[in-house]
Amino acid sequence: MEDMTKKQHYVPRFYLRHFSGDRGRLCAYRRRENRHFKTKPEDICNERFLYESRIGEGDNFFRTNHIEHKLSEKESDFSKYQDSLLKCCREQDFTSKNFEEGRLSICDFVANLISRNPYFLKKDRALASDVAEDFARSERLAEADWMLLNRITRDGGLEPLADAAIMNFTLLSGDSKAPAAQIKETLSKKRMNILQASSDMPFVSCSMPITFIDINDDCSDFDIALLPLSSRYAALFDRKQGVGELELLTTEMTVQFNATILGSNEIWMTAFSCKEEALRAAMDYVEKYKRVQC
Repeated sequence: MEDMTKKQHYVPRFYLRHFSGDRGRLCAYRRRENRHFKTKPEDICNERFLYESRIGEGDNFFRTNHIEHKLSEKESDFSKYQDSLLKCCREQDFTSKNFEEGRLSICDFVANLISRNPYFLKKDRALASDVAEDFARSERLAEADWMLLNRITRDGGLEPLADAAIMNFTLLSGDSKAPAAQIKETLSKKRMNILQASSDMPFVSCSMPITFIDINDDCSDFDIALLPLSSRYAALFDRKQGVGELELLTTEMTVQFNATILGSNEIWMTAFSCKEEALRAAMDYVEKYKRVQC
């Protein structure tokens, strides 16, 4: 357990750092507690042993840190391409190879964020026990094979193997049938515009930062998708054709964008920005909208 990564992030730290302020710290808001606080990127949007396949009741796991290490490798590429994309945004370069590579990487990143979110991950992993039971009933393994499985899982259960397989398919598989691949494919067919926050009101983001507008019942298509990229820039995917454009937002428009990100779903638990004022303004807007709707 000494080399075990205990706090495993479902929102990568490189992404969180793009919203940090003074001394690399984040202004954060935890919805469940209705509490504002300051923190480091390392200390939010993570869960203990999130990607591990547990064996039995204790802290014993199958293929320790396998998923965590593989995701870290993907994050290195995501970080590199996002840095390049943000440079294109600053230079208003929306036609270069660097911008297109960054756009496609962001599509992959969005799919990754959705797939690894605990809310969706829990649903996928709930299938593990059923898969193990079906396998045990339908397959007639030789005694040596059962002995091997017993040694691998220690207690003879198949659940850790099934769970690890589901995790690998959900988070790492390049199979076109994998959820992440389907989300990436849909996004990649959209045009990506860039939004720039007003000078006095930065963008906020949260632990489920992607927002879909007018999404269909089976979630296979949508009209618009929004993703904050940093405190200054955000991506807007739409159905239009052609190269991307830059839209400068007013203070009010930035607050509305932030409120859309925070008011669009009930999945996120923690929001963050470089300024507490941005979080408060967005949440006030969300609450005001809810009162009007009632």
